Amino acid sequence: MRASWVLLAAAVVGAGCASVLGLPDGTLSFCSQSANQGHAYCEDFDVGDPSTRWTFAEGTGGGAYAVAPGGESPPNLLDMSAPAQSGKTSALAGFDKEFDDSTFVGLHIEFDVRFVTPGGAPLTSTGGFLLIVDKSGGCIGIQASPAPDGGPGAGISAIVFQQPTSCSALTGGGPGTAAGPGIITQITAAPSPNTWAHVVVVVAPDPKGLPGAGTLTFNIEGQPSSPTAVPLVGGTLIAAGIPLVGFAAEVNGPGGAFEVQYDNITIDLQPD
Repeated sequence: MRASWVLLAAAVVGAGCASVLGLPDGTLSFCSQSANQGHAYCEDFDVGDPSTRWTFAEGTGGGAYAVAPGGESPPNLLDMSAPAQSGKTSALAGFDKEFDDSTFVGLHIEFDVRFVTPGGAPLTSTGGFLLIVDKSGGCIGIQASPAPDGGPGAGISAIVFQQPTSCSALTGGGPGTAAGPGIITQITAAPSPNTWAHVVVVVAPDPKGLPGAGTLTFNIEGQPSSPTAVPLVGGTLIAAGIPLVGFAAEVNGPGGAFEVQYDNITIDLQPD
């Protein structure tokens, strides 16, 4: 079903006055600054109704989302959460941006992210938060997972499927609908909960490899450990395919509740 988004800034759509939006008079929002012009997509959740600037939104299983006060660049952020699930049930709150007038030559994605936990506790549940799809090829789902012993060592991993709908309910499917098992790669340590982290994701086809092969890199700026590149086998990045990027809080049960916040998203349709 299409979700009904709770937009706290909706009352000021078209107002045009920075102070009404919570920005000081004369202050530009992140996406309005000259350094952030020219991206294929830029969203800071600070101006107008952001749902008019994405392609599709989905909310299932009690997933909830809102534009809320705060963020890495105030006044606003996007908060998404999925409640705990038992058995094989799932919950999702998410949106995607599809580039129907483009083909897949690569992606450069940057965003600020914060994983929210009560009382500063370690992450206790696994949740999907980023989706990258070639609509004629495969999909890559990125998730955060707690440490096996419940300690502070949470991690980020990727799962890659050869079907474009198999990574997430945001594209009408999910891991349970895949024709075969996905390929899982452990990438890096997750940032500390309740702190903002800046992430740079690059998806690059390999012109010398099999058709549709490539790599994905996921880098958290300032993190001391070196991330592991995610190999993308042939058929994942079909050159004629349409790029799709999704942001979500998704729990596939059994699993605990998962909450994630976003700010300052940029997408460019090239790897560099």
